[in-house]
Amino acid sequence: MPICDVCSAEAEGVTVPVRVFQRAVADGKFNPFRLGLATGRADWSEGENLAYWAKVVRENETDWFLCHACHRAFHAQTQSGAGAPARPPQREPAAGGGLPAKLETLRRLHPLPAQPGVPADWKPGLFGGLFGAPKPWGGVADAVMLLRHGRIAEARELLKRLVAHDRNNLAARLWLSLESRRPPHDETIKASVLVPALPRPERDALETLIAFATANGEWLGEAFLAAMERPAGSELGAFLQVAAFVAAGDMWMQTQLLHPRGRAMESVIVTKSVKAFAQFLERRHDEAWTLANEVASDPAAVVESYGRNLKISPTAQETETLTTVARNCANLILGLILFDLGYDAERRALFAGAVPHMEPNMAKACQLLA
Repeated sequence: MPICDVCSAEAEGVTVPVRVFQRAVADGKFNPFRLGLATGRADWSEGENLAYWAKVVRENETDWFLCHACHRAFHAQTQSGAGAPARPPQREPAAGGGLPAKLETLRRLHPLPAQPGVPADWKPGLFGGLFGAPKPWGGVADAVMLLRHGRIAEARELLKRLVAHDRNNLAARLWLSLESRRPPHDETIKASVLVPALPRPERDALETLIAFATANGEWLGEAFLAAMERPAGSELGAFLQVAAFVAAGDMWMQTQLLHPRGRAMESVIVTKSVKAFAQFLERRHDEAWTLANEVASDPAAVVESYGRNLKISPTAQETETLTTVARNCANLILGLILFDLGYDAERRALFAGAVPHMEPNMAKACQLLA
């Protein structure tokens, strides 16, 4: 009989996706101590017990098993909003292109499909690898859906099996290569082995993301230029090419101001756009969405930030050009988030609107995503 992860009772129950559970706890909607479902340490206050438990929830990367009693309480709290701080009703402002200001709106509009079936013994055993990788239990679409449900370890294991059993499965190789850049860290996913074996421009796009993550400016510039040389050949390749374009945004913006003045780039300037893109790569979608929306609504603020940090007063023409680029990059980040979470109708409309603003190869990438 399974054990409830909240009250520790031995009972039948329900599995709650880890990201759904984490979000409910982070938003203050579910407090098992206040509800009498958990006791915690007797010598700690409710606040101390909740703070420690919330840290455990944040750091856990597996789904939560709740007995039926705890699940009923969880569902009642999270669906009704009980336990959340009272707020006056507000009309939610819309983001650019009619997109909502918060991802929660899209989550309500588009509930995730049912989770793919995963064998109970999916974890590699003691002799895993000695006789070859176990056979996959699904396809790439199943792995992607597992990722969207927050079941990262299971998705990665499925992708590893798909790649091991079919080296020509480009989609599985691309998803696994992307996973090598995203948390939580997994030493068994070797980017140094996966990425060089990819076709171009996917290889160059992923190398751009690696260079961005390591703040290697010289490599970033070389990989970015290479990634832009050829149009993407698939939807996922286009996704990676757009990500590479955004990853080099800070370098491009600085170059436009520094090069005419005979100056060289010295370091990364962490604007809201750069931070939003880094959060997107870390799967911190809600934070990235908020920041990208702020930039899309006021791109001139990003240009002002560059001027202050570089101690440069941009000309009127530079300001106009850079403001347009900042807005376009912010919208592309929103599109990347929509793709990552599977909101296809919204991301197709957004990328269709981006096509006229892009150079030929990037326009092709946006067309593939539209």
